[in-house]
Amino acid sequence: MDNSKGRYWDKPWLEQKYLVEKLTIAEIASIVGVGQVTIYRELVKFGIPRRGPKDKNMKRGPANGNWRGSKASYSAFHKRIYKVLGKATRCEECGRDDDGTVYNWANLTGKFDDPNDYASLCRKCHMAFDDPNKNRRKDPCKKPVSNILRIRGIQSPCDVPGSQKVAANAGT
Repeated sequence: MDNSKGRYWDKPWLEQKYLVEKLTIAEIASIVGVGQVTIYRELVKFGIPRRGPKDKNMKRGPANGNWRGSKASYSAFHKRIYKVLGKATRCEECGRDDDGTVYNWANLTGKFDDPNDYASLCRKCHMAFDDPNKNRRKDPCKKPVSNILRIRGIQSPCDVPGSQKVAANAGT
C-alpha cells in the first residue's frame, strides 16, 4: 500500500476489494475513510474497469436490507410477479389470445406473495373477476364464481363447511 501521499491503497489492493471481493465503492470508501468520489477517481486512475449491472453485488430477496416479504407494497408484488412469470399473454378465463388485447396478472385468492396465485386475464375478465362494486378483500364470499378457480382446484373460502354461503344454500 502507498502511504507516501496519505493514501492507504494501491492498484492491487483496490482490484482485490472491488473486482475479487466485489465490494461496492461505498463499502471501500468506508473502509479507508474517504468519500466515494475519491475511490471512483482512483479506480479510473488505475484503469480498473467498472462492473456492469450484472456484476454488481446486488442482494436480492430476503438478503436485501429493504426486503419486506409479505408486507411489501402493491407495486412491489406486481414487479415480483412480472419478474417470475413474465408478461401475461392470454386470458385463462375466456381463452382469448389476440395481440391487440391487454392482459394482466390477477391475484386469485389474496395470497399476493405466491406466484402460483395469479392468473393471466384480459381486461374484461379481470374487471369481472375483481368486480369493483363488491370489495372481495373484505368479504371473499362476494367474489364471482370463476372457471380459473375451478380449473386450478382452488377452493373458495365460502365453499368451506360452516361458512355463511354454504349454510344459506343448505336450507334450500
